[in-house]
Amino acid sequence: MIVRVYIDYVPAPLGCDTQITINLNITYGSRDTIQTSECNEYISPSENQIWTQSGTYVDYVPNGANCDSIILVDLTIYPLELSLVKQGASLTALTTPATYQWLDCNANFIPIPGATSQTYTSNVPGAFAVIIGQNGCQDTSVCYTITQENVGLMEHEKLNFNAFPNPNSGKFFLSGENLQEVEDLRLFSIDGKECNLDWEISDELITSRAIPTKGYYLLQIKMLSGELATIRLLIH
Repeated sequence: MIVRVYIDYVPAPLGCDTQITINLNITYGSRDTIQTSECNEYISPSENQIWTQSGTYVDYVPNGANCDSIILVDLTIYPLELSLVKQGASLTALTTPATYQWLDCNANFIPIPGATSQTYTSNVPGAFAVIIGQNGCQDTSVCYTITQENVGLMEHEKLNFNAFPNPNSGKFFLSGENLQEVEDLRLFSIDGKECNLDWEISDELITSRAIPTKGYYLLQIKMLSGELATIRLLIH
């Protein structure tokens, strides 16, 4: 800050000069440089602007002396692409290389165990999103819907099997043709983990009992011929 005293003269109405003494304090605005990187966007120091592209920007912020401080911002923006490509029952993230964690939107966005690849294929209808991480940035996509039509015709329809009741609480029955040719039954969660399943066969029905947690499951039916059938179950 610079302090100076100045004298000035202003003509008065009666022809006499008026002397004015001026005590002048001169203050200067400060200058600063910020070098930073952000994900997707950056809010300027004055909070008056939002920048979404890398570059060098100038911003102004009042300082303690009530003068503008000039701030030079050297900014690098890491844009995170959250778009997905849907093909049938498969969803593929466009961003690569990156880290991925797929989520079940219909189950409070819980992470799907083991679903950490760029592409996720669902065996059941539902809504799914993905958390993408890249360059230290992380964000979540919107939910994409997989319909029954996307999943396609289930093999049990070709082999004429039916599971009931469905939904069920863990006990269900299996009916259909050629039950005596069923070699094995296995129950899987949608992330591929096998669950305990007890079953017994009679002339017309197969009675099955499982004690998994609530959710969607896949019942795999293996025939003596080697054919496989899959039925989607909802246990609640």
